[in-house]
Amino acid sequence: MHLNELFPDGNPYGTAKLAVTLDTHRPANGSFSGNIKANIDEFEYKGYKYENIHLSGNFKKNGFNGMLDIDDPNGKLYAEGLFLHEGKNSMFNFTSRLEHFHPDSLHLTNKYEAPDISCTLNADFTGNNIDNLEGSITLDSLSFKTKPDSFFLKKFKVEATGHSLDRHLTITSDVLNGEVTGAYSFTTIIPSLMQTLKGYIPALINVTQKKQKVMENNFSLLLTIENTEAISNTLKLPFTMLTQGRITGHYNNLYNRFRFEAYLPKFNIGKSMFESGYLTCDNPEDRVSLKLKATNYNAKGLRNYMDLKADAKDNRIQTQISWANNKERLFKADLSASTLFIEEEQEKGPAKLRTEISLNKSPLILNDSTWHIAPSTITIADGKIGIQDFSVSNGTEYLHMEGTVSKDPADTLLLDLKQVELSYIFDILNIPVLQFAGKATGTFNITDLYGSRMLNTDLEVQNFSFNQVQLGRLNLFSEWDDQQKGILMLGSIYKNDTTWTDVSGYVYPVGKNAGLSLFFGANDLNLAFLHPFVENIAKNMQGRGFGNIHLHGPFKAFAEQHPQLLCEKPAGRVADRQRKFAVLVADGHHLLFSEPRQRDLADAFGVRGPTGTFLVHEGCEPQFTGHGMARRRGFQILVFVDALRLVQRPFERDAQSLRVSCAGLQYLGIEVKAFQQ
Repeated sequence: MHLNELFPDGNPYGTAKLAVTLDTHRPANGSFSGNIKANIDEFEYKGYKYENIHLSGNFKKNGFNGMLDIDDPNGKLYAEGLFLHEGKNSMFNFTSRLEHFHPDSLHLTNKYEAPDISCTLNADFTGNNIDNLEGSITLDSLSFKTKPDSFFLKKFKVEATGHSLDRHLTITSDVLNGEVTGAYSFTTIIPSLMQTLKGYIPALINVTQKKQKVMENNFSLLLTIENTEAISNTLKLPFTMLTQGRITGHYNNLYNRFRFEAYLPKFNIGKSMFESGYLTCDNPEDRVSLKLKATNYNAKGLRNYMDLKADAKDNRIQTQISWANNKERLFKADLSASTLFIEEEQEKGPAKLRTEISLNKSPLILNDSTWHIAPSTITIADGKIGIQDFSVSNGTEYLHMEGTVSKDPADTLLLDLKQVELSYIFDILNIPVLQFAGKATGTFNITDLYGSRMLNTDLEVQNFSFNQVQLGRLNLFSEWDDQQKGILMLGSIYKNDTTWTDVSGYVYPVGKNAGLSLFFGANDLNLAFLHPFVENIAKNMQGRGFGNIHLHGPFKAFAEQHPQLLCEKPAGRVADRQRKFAVLVADGHHLLFSEPRQRDLADAFGVRGPTGTFLVHEGCEPQFTGHGMARRRGFQILVFVDALRLVQRPFERDAQSLRVSCAGLQYLGIEVKAFQQ
C-alpha cells in the first residue's frame, strides 16, 4: 500500500505492508465495536521502514482495550491497557515499556549522538488535559544514553487530586520535587499573568498579547531542584543546577497579586558558572518589582558580583544594574535607565509599539580608571533600532556610537574609538589565556546586521600586547565573513619601521564553533605570549622567533588552557637567553626542549640531539615520534627531530623493569631499537 499517495505532497508517509482481521458489528443507530488483529510487516515513516508491529484488542467508539507490540531493530515498544476518549471524562489505564529506542536512526531527531532510550510508563488517570487530570502518571527507570553523556532517572511521578477550587498536584522524582495547591489552570496561567501586568505596562501588553479567556488562578507552589548535571549535559540544556535550588510563590488573579522567589545557590548558564543566585518578583503596592542577585565566578577565583533592580509602573520600567569584581584593580559599574512604552494607533491595522530607552549619566570604573557614560537615547520602532549620541569617555579617551540598526541595508551604525584600552573588554570577557591590550583608535562600521552582516573595522593599536607580552604597534583591518560565520582579521604587528609580523585568520564569536584560528608570520617576534598555551610542558618560555605559528581552537579550550598550537617549518634561530626553554632551528628542522626537572630520561639513557640532552618535564607525558606530532592533552606541537641518537646508560634495575620502561617508551612513540638487547 502506498500511503504517501493518500496525502498531499511532502507528507512523511511511504509504503506499508500489513494483514488485518476485523470482527465487528454495529447495532441499529449505534456505533461500530468489535475485535481487531493486525500484523504490520512494514510501515514507512520519514524514510524509515518500521518492522514487526502487532496490534490486537477490543475497540468501540472512542475507545480501545488491548495491546501494541513493536519489535524493531531500533526500538522495542510494548503497551497494554485501556484508552477511552470522552472529553473531560476520558480514562486511561495502561502500562508501556520502551527498550533501546534510537530516535536518530528513525530520522526523528539529529540533536543527539547515538541516543539509546529505555523506560517504563504506568498511567492511571481521568481527564483530557493537565487542568482536569485526576490520577497519576509514573515514569520508571528512564535510561538516556548518548555517545558522550548519559543519565538515569529512577522515578518521575506526577499525581493530581481534588476538583475545581481545591486541587493538589504533586511531583516526585530524583531531580524535581514539589507541589501546587489551590485553584489553577496551567493552560491560562500565562494569559492570566499578562492580564495582571497590563495594569502596569498596558501599552506593551496591548500590542504584543492577544486577548484570551482566562480561568481562576489562585494557588501556591513550592518546588525543589536537585543537581541536574547529568541531565543537562546529555540533553544539551542551557541551564544546569549544581546544588539544590528552591522556587516558591503564590498568585491570585482575582486580586492581581503575586510573589515568586527563587533560591539558586550554585548553577551554570551555558559554560558560565554562578553562585548565590536570588530572584524575587512581586507587586505589593502600586508597581511590579524585580530583584536579581548572582555572582559569576571561574576556576581561578575571579568573581563578578551582579545586582539588578527593576520597577514597572505607568508604562515605564526603571532599571538599575550594578556590577563589580574582586580583582586587585577595580572594575565596577552602576548603570541606570528608563524605558517608556508607547502605543501608537494606526489609521489602518493594529496599533504599533514604540519603545524609548533613556540611559542616564552613570559612572563606570575600568581598571581603577573612572569613565563616564553620558546621557543618550535608544529608540525601537517600526523594526528599527536608533542609537543617538551614546558615549563613554575618560578625558581624551572615548567610545562613541551613533546610527541605526535595521533590515534596511542603507542603515548604518558607526562606532568611533579613540585611545580605548582593549584590556578593559577582554577583562570583562574573562578568558584567562586570551588577553589583548593596547590603546585602540579607529572606526567600526556595521551595516545590514540582519542580512549579510557587513561589518568592517580599521584600527591602530599602540603598545599592543598579547597575554601581557608587549609586541609592538598593531594595524588591523577586519570584516565579517558571512560564509565562514566569523570575523576575518588582517593585520601587522610592527616592532619598528623595518621589522613586522603579519597576522591573519578568523575569530568565530558565537555558536558551536566559537573560537579562533590565527596565523602569525613571525619576524623577530617575542614568543613569551605563547606561555599560557605551553605552560604545562614548558615554564618561563622566552626568546624571539622567526617562522609560522598557527594558534587555533574553541574558546572553551582556551578557557581550560588546552588550545592547539602548531609551529610549521620555521626557519632561522630562536635564542634561549635564560636557558630555561630552548628551540634549536636548523635547515627547517627543530628540536624541542623543556625546562629541566629532577626526573630525567638520562637517569636511564640519554637522548642526545644537536644541543644536548632532552629532559622530561615532571608530571607530563609528551608523545614524540621521529618526524611527527607531539601530543599532550589539548596541545599539538609539530616537531621535526634531526640527528637524535640514543645513548645507553648502566641500569640498576631488573630485566622486568627494563622491559616495562621500554614498553612505556614505545607507547609514547619513542624509538627504542637501541635497547632490544
